[in-house]
Amino acid sequence: MQTKSRRAAENESWRDPSRFPRGANDFVLKMARGDLDVANEIRILKAIRDGQCGHLPELVWSPKLDKELGIVPVGHPIDFQQPAKKFRRIVEGMVDGLQYLHLQGIIHRDIWPSNLIVHQNDVVIVDFETSVFADSTTKVVYEGGHICWPKRLLESNTKHYIPEPADDLFACILVVLHLLFPSRFDMFHMDGISIKMPRTPETTKLLEMWNEIENQRYGRRLLRQRRWWNMTS
Repeated sequence: MQTKSRRAAENESWRDPSRFPRGANDFVLKMARGDLDVANEIRILKAIRDGQCGHLPELVWSPKLDKELGIVPVGHPIDFQQPAKKFRRIVEGMVDGLQYLHLQGIIHRDIWPSNLIVHQNDVVIVDFETSVFADSTTKVVYEGGHICWPKRLLESNTKHYIPEPADDLFACILVVLHLLFPSRFDMFHMDGISIKMPRTPETTKLLEMWNEIENQRYGRRLLRQRRWWNMTS
């Protein structure tokens, strides 16, 4: 977290928020490491900056050279001990935020609890580092969080794929399970999930979990939404 200074306020790189309180001086600063930059994330955040969805962050700071960016609001991580009513609000906000993104032609590609923050009892989706604009012909390399690997990539042992909005929906299902049964995810060493063959124990566990989901009635209903989600998002 950083606090806006007078110098920052006078700098052309600063823009006061419109969807979140204007009077707040605190913002979240993200800085690139080494030779990397945050150019892609800035491009995505600029595309949604003027939108009216309260479940997405707002870009307020993007100086030249694309080495850092600042967003609002400043939130806090999900508390897995919250009442079910608050979990429902988190899930609803996550889905609303993703539907808005998909309508703008953006696929997040890294939906998991660590990329959801809570601000004034509402969820805000963050971390657009690996997000892409939807393109039905261009393959990209999967670079998101380990726990939200698209199931189809784990099954085919490939990193290169054409992202679909439904990939975010699959990740949402894992988020819901994580909220309901957090202890089930304690067994995962998430950095061990990969497409390497032979499959790691962590990859096998995740695929087994997907099989369990598909065999449950509610899971089948959610997974049947895949085609509908791609068509309407």
